[in-house]
Amino acid sequence: MKRKTFLFGGIGVILLVGALLFYFFYLGPPSRQVLAQVNGEKITVEEFTQELTKVEDPLGQMYKEEPQPFLEEIIVKKLLLQEAKRENISPPVKTYKDKEKDALSPEEFLISELMKKKFSTPPVVTKEEIKNFYAMFKAQMGGKTLDQVSPAIEQLILEGKQQEQVRVYVGELRNKA
Repeated sequence: MKRKTFLFGGIGVILLVGALLFYFFYLGPPSRQVLAQVNGEKITVEEFTQELTKVEDPLGQMYKEEPQPFLEEIIVKKLLLQEAKRENISPPVKTYKDKEKDALSPEEFLISELMKKKFSTPPVVTKEEIKNFYAMFKAQMGGKTLDQVSPAIEQLILEGKQQEQVRVYVGELRNKA
C-alpha cells in the first residue's frame, strides 16, 4: 500500500516538474511570450504592456479591454520603422540646444521622414471631384454656395486621398512582411 502511494506520489512530482520545465523553457515566462512577429522582430507581452502604459486613459483603458487594435498599431509602427531603416533614414543627432518639448522621439521622427519621402507630392483634387462632392452633400452645406465651401471640400477630399494612399502603402508593407 505504501509502495503504491510512493509510486503515485513520485509520478505526480515528476509530472509537475516536467510541466514546470516545459512552461519555463519552452513557453517562457509570460512577459517573454510573443504576441506577434514582424519580419523576424518579435512583439512580446512585456513590450506590449510597456507601450500600453504610454497611452493615456480613457483610450488606454479601452485598449486593455480590447487589445487587438493596439497590437495592430504596434505592428504597423514596427513595419514603418523597418521600412525607414531600409530607406536609410536616420534620426538627427540631438544636442543640448534642442528643445525637449518640441523634439520628436527618434521613432516618431523616422516615421515622419518616411512619410514625407514616400508622399512628397500631395494627391490632386480636381474641380469635378469638388462639384460631385458638393452635389451629393448640398443639403448639409447650410445654403452655402460651391465657391464658399470649395476650399473646405478640397481639403476634405485631399485628406481622404492621403489616408487612402497611406492605407494602401501600409497594406503593401504588410503583404511583403
